[in-house]
Amino acid sequence: MKKTLITSLIALTATISANAISFGFTQITSNGPEDVSAQLSADVQDVNGTQVSFKFSNTGPIASTIGEIYFDHSGLLASLDSVLGNSAGVDFSDFSPNPSNLPGGNSVSPTFTSDFGAEAAPGNGNGIDPGEWVTFGLTLTNGVSFADLITGLNSGSVRLGMHVRAIGQQGASEGYINNPNDPGPGPGPDPVPDSGTTLALLGAALLGVIGFRRFKK
Repeated sequence: MKKTLITSLIALTATISANAISFGFTQITSNGPEDVSAQLSADVQDVNGTQVSFKFSNTGPIASTIGEIYFDHSGLLASLDSVLGNSAGVDFSDFSPNPSNLPGGNSVSPTFTSDFGAEAAPGNGNGIDPGEWVTFGLTLTNGVSFADLITGLNSGSVRLGMHVRAIGQQGASEGYINNPNDPGPGPGPDPVPDSGTTLALLGAALLGVIGFRRFKK
């Protein structure tokens, strides 16, 4: 019994660490009649304590292509390192997006200022179309934790931007920015429990172990 409780506690901790947190997006420009906010998301995950991953998805169904992705990180991220994975046909190997800042970024407060970003490679079909995704690997600034990053995303001090092109029948392009504290549509793992829930779950497991030890005495 004791061994089972300890094993469960370890498994619970591992599950909490492994899950990602999802954020939705809001349209900040008005160039066309269709808003694809509901089909855009970013899943943020702790990789190893110093590195994190960001998975950007377009779930559809409205025709659209994510052409550029931007990070306004307020000093919490040190570098955009690599593409960790992508669906077939997506190519975001260029880390010098054009335009260099999120279209419409000057219309929000505070102004969205891109610290770094990436764009789809030239040519048709390399962006993130409905049903597609790309995942980037980034390094946290020294001394910054994954919890600090999520706090920044939830407070709005860290922001993510997408430039989405060829939207709907009119083929308009729009700028989008992530919503603090708003889970996106997925796909992606279930959100990480908040700190209060996490502590409660861990505390309950620990109390179970302590209670069992007292019972044995």
